[in-house]
Amino acid sequence: MFRYFLVIVALSAVVASPLHNDLTVGRIVNGVETTIENRPYQISLQREWGSHFCGGSIISEDIVVTAAHCVAGKNLSELKVRLGSTYYNEGGIVAGVKALKYHEKFDGDTLWYDIAILKLEKPVKQSSTIRYIEMAKNVPKTGTPAVVSGWGTKCFSVCPLSPVLMEVEVAFLERKDCASKTYLYGEQIKETMVSLQEASNGKHFCGGSIISKDIIVTAASCVHGVNPYQLKVRLGSTYKDKGGIVVGVKALTLHEKFNNDDMWYDIAILKLEKPVKQSSTIRYIEMATKAPKTGTPAIVSGWGTECFLDCPLSPVLTEVKVKFLQRKDCASKTYLYGNKIKETMVCGYATSKDACQGDIGGPFVAKGKLVGISSWGNGCALDGYPGVYSDVAALRNWPRPLLLKSAVFAGPLPDEHIAGQRIVNGVETTIEARPYQVSLQKISTGNHYCGGSIISEDIVVTAAHCLRNVEASDLQVRLGSTYYNEGGILLGVKTLKSHEQYDRELLWHDIAILKLEKPVNQSSTVRYIEMAKEVPKTGTLAVISGWGTKCFMMCDLSTALMEVEVTFLERKDCASQNYQYGERIRETMVCGYAKDKDSCQGDSGGPFVAEGKLVGVVSWGQGCALDGYPGVYADVAALRDWVLDNAQKL
Repeated sequence: MFRYFLVIVALSAVVASPLHNDLTVGRIVNGVETTIENRPYQISLQREWGSHFCGGSIISEDIVVTAAHCVAGKNLSELKVRLGSTYYNEGGIVAGVKALKYHEKFDGDTLWYDIAILKLEKPVKQSSTIRYIEMAKNVPKTGTPAVVSGWGTKCFSVCPLSPVLMEVEVAFLERKDCASKTYLYGEQIKETMVSLQEASNGKHFCGGSIISKDIIVTAASCVHGVNPYQLKVRLGSTYKDKGGIVVGVKALTLHEKFNNDDMWYDIAILKLEKPVKQSSTIRYIEMATKAPKTGTPAIVSGWGTECFLDCPLSPVLTEVKVKFLQRKDCASKTYLYGNKIKETMVCGYATSKDACQGDIGGPFVAKGKLVGISSWGNGCALDGYPGVYSDVAALRNWPRPLLLKSAVFAGPLPDEHIAGQRIVNGVETTIEARPYQVSLQKISTGNHYCGGSIISEDIVVTAAHCLRNVEASDLQVRLGSTYYNEGGILLGVKTLKSHEQYDRELLWHDIAILKLEKPVNQSSTVRYIEMAKEVPKTGTLAVISGWGTKCFMMCDLSTALMEVEVTFLERKDCASQNYQYGERIRETMVCGYAKDKDSCQGDSGGPFVAEGKLVGVVSWGQGCALDGYPGVYADVAALRDWVLDNAQKL
């Protein structure tokens, strides 16, 4: 009846993106397969590793038209275009992108002027599978037959892309007609739009439930591939876009067994930047210890749409009553899912009532307890297809150890009083053993928040994401001390520079340099470290050091410097099938791995050292010491020339 749902919190994206993850793409609903010969102007816009994420149309030998929201914030180096193929993942021609430009008046919230152009690296000739399409000079009349084509999913929630080009015929609507009372957009339809599918869902993109003063439970499918700093949470408001309080997200973790294809273990937890007190509008919900019986009344709530396609989100919190279904009943012949319903899933069903697109991650509540997390479904209120939810009773014990052991992103600490980075199963060390280690601190608090390595008398290397939204005047560096909060030398920062190609979503080129206010002489506690010119071989022993906490959530920083020994992994090995990252490991990344040993959130920017040389800069990772997930580091050998060139210019 309405899109996916939420009872207390609204999860909002800080950075607009065409895809929440690579599976939640547009779709051709009730369409048919077609061929590129029928639609030779159709192209696939892809990330550089071949993952389709948006469509486009070729209009001349080297110009492609697409949506501005597809390319806003993107780097040219990460984009490819596949032309002349019925399949998005094979055949045809793959061309790089030389330049891009989106409309100067593009608005990421209202989607005004949502158009962009790409210039291909080389011209493409027309053929039976590539044909430039002419742009219309006049708007067709309402009712004119029109065709939409693409490789989108065939259902709403997390479904794989169609490998084959699809198309569907619809009726064209002029702006005045689309904005009329016949349809539900109203004033959302602006002068620069015509509507065939959904135009915008605003900033809100997923739901969740608050279970303690600073912990939110949501769906892993909502935050897969997302970093904490991209998120905000609105709590305590009936409205998704106003009122209540808005809090940032400090850390997040997905269940380590989450599977994006079949949606097993679709659960994640977020830690808020600051605790939130209960009130008349904010109340922590208890997680169920066992699943209710089939037939138990249950409630789904959220800001989802009241129909499946072409409907705006409800601005007001809405709810619907359904019946709870245990897994065995949902998987029975009474319904149509069969073996798609796994051990970690339960369902909710009522004739002509359902949750729908928009608020995945929201709560499913029975007897006053959280029994499910909105996960997926086939359409909205379709006969025989219940809504599917992650089974909270089956998964409730998972967050508890994770609250103490895990984080997702090795980011700087947004709350200076609670650490995130720690050396898991490491040992205390001294600055004499690691004299290149420095502590990066905020002057306003004097608290450690990131690590770094001194490489010359006045240059420190750290991670680019540590310097996001930071000025040189905000920072100080402590050198030559085993303790982050006393001793050694404390210096200001004269200037700083992050790599120009740093990508805060993909964490490419995650490296930066700082120039100290004055030079520092070497001693027994301060020693410049040499940057590696070549990557060590996989299997080489390496050391990570830092002042992180020994657990995840509510732990103080270790006052003494810690270290742990791991095995170095070259990029190709880290991206191999032996580990779980795959194509997320880029050319500027290397890894370190040892069973039950790792570094984690907070001391990003710190040193990764092998054979006495700096081989990496702490960057990111999935969890902390999780089996199959190495720590990921910026590759110093690959980025060394950039550091040296720019250090001379500071």
